[in-house]
Amino acid sequence: MLDRLVRPLTVALAMAMLLVLPTVHAAGEPPSTAVSERVVPLPGDDVPVRLQVEDLVSITADLSTEHVEVRWETSDGWSDWLHFSVSGDHAPDAGTREERTFHPGISEPVWTGEVDAVELRAHEAVDVTVELVTMTGGLGYRADATPPASAEAFGVWPPIVPRTAWDPNGDCEPTSSPDVSPTAERIFVHHTAIFPDYPPEAGDDVVRAVCLGHVKNRGFSDVGYNFLIDRYGVIYQGREGGILRAVDGAHAQGFNSGSVGIALVGDFHANGVPAEAARALDTLATWLADLHDIDPLGRGHATSTGGDSTRFPEGFVVDLPNVLGHRDTGRNTACPGDHLFDIVRGERPMAPRVRNRLTHEFGWPALDETVMDPAAPPAPTTPPASPALPPSPPSSDAAELVREVVDGVGGSDVLTLVTRVLSSRGHAPVGR
Repeated sequence: MLDRLVRPLTVALAMAMLLVLPTVHAAGEPPSTAVSERVVPLPGDDVPVRLQVEDLVSITADLSTEHVEVRWETSDGWSDWLHFSVSGDHAPDAGTREERTFHPGISEPVWTGEVDAVELRAHEAVDVTVELVTMTGGLGYRADATPPASAEAFGVWPPIVPRTAWDPNGDCEPTSSPDVSPTAERIFVHHTAIFPDYPPEAGDDVVRAVCLGHVKNRGFSDVGYNFLIDRYGVIYQGREGGILRAVDGAHAQGFNSGSVGIALVGDFHANGVPAEAARALDTLATWLADLHDIDPLGRGHATSTGGDSTRFPEGFVVDLPNVLGHRDTGRNTACPGDHLFDIVRGERPMAPRVRNRLTHEFGWPALDETVMDPAAPPAPTTPPASPALPPSPPSSDAAELVREVVDGVGGSDVLTLVTRVLSSRGHAPVGR
């Protein structure tokens, strides 16, 4: 696995978004989306207000007040009350065009499943503007996840569902073209936090729900993540601009530029990470590291662009793992949840041994085990000149190293990462 290798009344208006899907699935028919909204006055004192809907699946709220809760009714009765939590750390970088349209304080959508009634309540009286998004047509419609022809020059391409599949009618069309960095230097891992459960056929609809929440409610120019992975291990293209390019997202304010953001759709603070999703994360992160020449075991210096949602002020130089969790830079976030964070960084028991083999055999920079503890944020520092990596071994030597590493520490995950990364360093694919 990747964890072993890388690592009051002051409110005038509150917003919410409800996403509604059809009960009947029309096979092969792309879905269409219609948006409507209504104002729901909440009297306060935790008095619930019932809202009748048809096949509600998702809700988003403006957390100008901190005490708005939601529950929904299914055939098994009412769910527990869920307190909305803001994910303001998922934000555009300060000073960008996208930041000017960004609405902070709005939660991610809460996935309820298909329900016909929902109740909202608040401690303080507040008017909640509810936005209803009705998706009609093919629930679960998905095209084949196949790469474009140009991908052949970039080695093994993991199966990725393109935007044209999960948003075939352009319901979540970007409002502007993205910024693109010359290269990606790090990979951020996130969770969406409030999509705890959904059936496999709803995966693409969940991704569209995330996108609509970001664009229609939060003012992003597009979905904030570069890639999303559902709980069943399906990988989706996120932000438009090119899967092979270092497209700047809106997922880790202060460090979006030069980063790739991967979001696992689910709550992985309270829940464990499904094995399928973990394997897909391993596959995608490995491929991205190879594509962008990122050392997945390494660290690097990054300069914060600042913003309210990051712990590091503008100009602050931070030493960061090349593969990291959002909490490493976010101000008030537990993202990607404890269970997923353990996978991303955790104790990484195999990383020192693997890296020591690379150091001994091929002169890679030695791994400083003192940097393994993620408890304290790194101190500011001036980045040194980046030394060039020594020549990499030919594929036969890489294969021999893989066998020795697997024999010594075990695990097909080691085979997956070391084989792809090392062999590609020795023989870069045509077109690199």
